[in-house]
Amino acid sequence: MKSRCFALSITLSLVLFTLAPVWSQAPQPQVAPPVVREIPPLPPRTGFIPPAVDLSHLQYTTGRGKPIAQPPASFDWRNPGAPYTGSMISPVKDQGVCGACYSFASLGSFESKILIDGSALFNLSENHAKECYFTDPNCGGGNNYQMACIFSQNGTQLESCNPYIASNTVCNTVCPYQQTLLDWCIISPGAVPTNMVLKNYIQNNGPVYTTLYVGSGPGDPWYDEFAAYDGSYGLSTTYGGTVNHAVLIVGWDDNQSYDTGHDSTIDGTGCWIVKNSWGTGWGGTCGFGAESGYFYMRYANADIGQWSSFLDGWQSYDTNGGLLYFDEAGWGNIAWGFSSTTCWALCRYAVTSDVKATAIEFWTNDQTTDVDVYLHNGFTTSTGTLGTLLTSSLNHSFSEAGYHSVSITPTDIGPSSNPEAVAVIKVTNSSYASPIPADWGNGSPPLETNRCYISPSGATGVWAETSNHVTYPSDLGVRIRTTTPPSPVERWEQY
Repeated sequence: MKSRCFALSITLSLVLFTLAPVWSQAPQPQVAPPVVREIPPLPPRTGFIPPAVDLSHLQYTTGRGKPIAQPPASFDWRNPGAPYTGSMISPVKDQGVCGACYSFASLGSFESKILIDGSALFNLSENHAKECYFTDPNCGGGNNYQMACIFSQNGTQLESCNPYIASNTVCNTVCPYQQTLLDWCIISPGAVPTNMVLKNYIQNNGPVYTTLYVGSGPGDPWYDEFAAYDGSYGLSTTYGGTVNHAVLIVGWDDNQSYDTGHDSTIDGTGCWIVKNSWGTGWGGTCGFGAESGYFYMRYANADIGQWSSFLDGWQSYDTNGGLLYFDEAGWGNIAWGFSSTTCWALCRYAVTSDVKATAIEFWTNDQTTDVDVYLHNGFTTSTGTLGTLLTSSLNHSFSEAGYHSVSITPTDIGPSSNPEAVAVIKVTNSSYASPIPADWGNGSPPLETNRCYISPSGATGVWAETSNHVTYPSDLGVRIRTTTPPSPVERWEQY
């Protein structure tokens, strides 16, 4: 189904609901319901729509194990210095009148991460990114959560095969995929992190996808100033509103001045260096090179820094690989739990081709103190009993919420060995008591039957299905990544 899903609930608190348990002894789970989103009309050449999730619990710091260092006064991934040679930023592109900034900023982050990791420059397809997510956002706007989903389910395509069109188009599935996302990390929710936090993430992990408010459209003084910007000064505004534009922060300069309202008065110093997607005829070079298309933005102004994230792990697309998943829309708008920071979840797959399971992948909505993953060869729905344990990987933790992949010992699954494969995760959050994100809790994606379950303990008989809830029916994002070495097989995704 191609439709944008909007939340209807008006509360952000955890509410207890009645879910018919599969077994009488199964405790009643809780759900964190959808978030009300006020989405004003998107002005031209923007396109960011905030995710429909409540992440106000996130402590947007640099994360456990990542000590906060004193950043330098300036830093720029276009000229990072040793050990890097040359710019780690791909060329500036132009989204045109289409509201697809979310795809440009997301792929700009991906292209930079590939360069930082020592690979070649790739020009990846924003057309594929904007047109192939489950709800088909195209020019109508989207966000980085959707992009993490499509890049993990499938991968990226090349611009040369699927060139950008600044209008709504049909998903192109013919072009070969190039890279697949494995780990994607959230820095901040709908709040602005400190300058120190953002600087550390940028310097230690690469350019950061972020958002800001650029005004309500032509005639709005802030939008008009932004649209006419030439790169000669630092932007600053007294206007505010819901963030509506996604961009890529590539660095910062503590000594760069900014001019609030562009009245030729220096009002202070300290600016981000930001890559836009409005072409090289807009903006300026902002301190390095000859390519325009960049802007200086005053720290913590226009809400820049909200909904920030970065790409942490990827692999070259595996032509012999696949992904078993039920959450077509990825992380949608709800989360499951049992009023505890610990929750178990599973998804059971009927595997019709002989493959090897290589990783279990999932979404997290908080910093985690412990994550354990298991692969079993079955799950008896009549008794809530897991089959034989095939392999496991224990004692993981993640400093950021997001999408994560945990490698497991390559294990045969399929008709010749284990025709049913059950991916199980145990997640312990740092603070949030609904640890299992799910796709859209309104049944809009196709719902599975007897496939996705949660449990407070993982014990036999203490599991509850998530797709049969009367108000928030949903599938879980507990996935199995597979490969078929060495012979290529037909791509497949879901059973």
